Amino acid sequence: MWVFYYATRELFTYVFGQIYCMLNCSALILRPAQPFVEWLADVDNSGILPRKKDEQTVYLIPVYEDTVQAMDYVAEHNDTFFRLELGAWHEVEANWPRNRSFEMFRNWFLIELHSMVVGHGDHGVGSRLPIH
Repeated sequence: MWVFYYATRELFTYVFGQIYCMLNCSALILRPAQPFVEWLADVDNSGILPRKKDEQTVYLIPVYEDTVQAMDYVAEHNDTFFRLELGAWHEVEANWPRNRSFEMFRNWFLIELHSMVVGHGDHGVGSRLPIH
């Protein structure tokens, strides 16, 4: 049985004894593409390189109506995401590529967009509204 509760622009659901919270955001995941891996191999001699199937950082972004709107947001903020990803793997900014563009960003990362983000359980975001 599904029971829906609305509170502060979030949708809370209680099902099978668990609390679920529909968050008012979407998610962006960036997976390393070959140019990123090649750059990292050139500047970092640790031998540790990212793989597409590895766990990636999840960025919470505003809710979007369609993929075009989401990609417009990513394009507008691509240098911030680029810097976060570069810095997570290599901290020496002097070695980062110069003249980063959205086209370069799209070549260096596989972009995954997820329109539904759900908090689960009795901890974190799912615990803000007790439901009995």
